[in-house]
Amino acid sequence: MKRYIVRSITAFIAALCLLTAGFTAGAAGQPRYIGIARLTPELIISSSGRSNCTATVKLERGYTADVTMKLEYSIDKDTWYQETSWSTSGSGTIDISKTYFVASGYYYRVAVTVNVYNNNGQLVENPTKYSPTVKY
Repeated sequence: MKRYIVRSITAFIAALCLLTAGFTAGAAGQPRYIGIARLTPELIISSSGRSNCTATVKLERGYTADVTMKLEYSIDKDTWYQETSWSTSGSGTIDISKTYFVASGYYYRVAVTVNVYNNNGQLVENPTKYSPTVKY
């Protein structure tokens, strides 16, 4: 009987570890990247319709990246269309900050796609991250 209890407890702990392993992949639900230390898109729209689109990409040492920031719009938040886009590249910390006047009556968001390359020039990841949606 004692062996049965020990085996049951061991099996329960093992199952619990497997179950919770998926929740520890990143801090506070953040995805884990290979060459990206931080990826932050942001969108602010003023009352006059001036959108401030920004993105910060902080790369790990030894990586370079091509960064594309898109301003997207939607009527229903299901289907998104590109309004405009900007691109840059570099290493270390890459910042993009652009302004663009938008029309009222739509939802907007910033989408940032980063193509990350290792020191051999090989593409190692290309995530896209979105800002929170803004209604204007």
